[in-house]
Amino acid sequence: MRVWIDISNSPQVLFFRPLIALLRKRGHDVSVTTRDYAQTIDLLALHRIEHEVVGPRHGGPGAVGKARAMASRLRALRRYARGRGLEVALSHASHELPKPEGGGHQAGGAAGAKTAAKLPDTVAHDPTLQDPRCVFQLLKKQYSRYTPEVVERITGIPKDQFLKAADLFTSIRKDGDMKKAATIIYAVGWTQHTFGTQIIRAAAILQLLMDNALKFSKAKIEVSAEPMGEHVRIAVKDFGIGIARDQLEAFFKSPI
Repeated sequence: MRVWIDISNSPQVLFFRPLIALLRKRGHDVSVTTRDYAQTIDLLALHRIEHEVVGPRHGGPGAVGKARAMASRLRALRRYARGRGLEVALSHASHELPKPEGGGHQAGGAAGAKTAAKLPDTVAHDPTLQDPRCVFQLLKKQYSRYTPEVVERITGIPKDQFLKAADLFTSIRKDGDMKKAATIIYAVGWTQHTFGTQIIRAAAILQLLMDNALKFSKAKIEVSAEPMGEHVRIAVKDFGIGIARDQLEAFFKSPI
């Protein structure tokens, strides 16, 4: 079977990587296309996935630029697919993926979910999510192993301290309590970068500072950024009562 997979963004590399390996292991001919956007090409090279760059780069932040780039890439993808005898086409957003010649199957997620073709009869699916092999049940099984005991064994954080932190975090905003602030940043593409943990840590700190600033300064806050060589200094200023100087050192210490 000739399969075409189009990967247009960094997170999709890790999403499609197991499928690409499985299909190739079973003897299928898999072609992978991509675009020059974010860390997509670097990640494909890092995971040694053969690929071909098709179409222009990202169209930028503006709607007009995005529309032009999408139209241009759609034409490029159609030229790529022409005459290759592809039987199955897969992408994360099927609005860009042309249907394979010869009546092959096309499937897409995200933006293409509403218009994706009906699954063939040979593909098992369970809309009730009760089948033990469906993605939902597999994810439940995957995460069920992360008990407090496993967290303690892997990270070294004592079980009682982890439970205390978990209880504190899950109590935030509970029953309308607006005196606490917390954030979880997930699935925004940063995690695929080689220094993704640093990016997420910095963004989490910034969001917490902004949330706390808004809590004590209802009218407005000021967020400023100042280039400092290879770095950027970001400051959050509120107009509340502030923190006493003798308490500043304790502000950066862990509560547990």
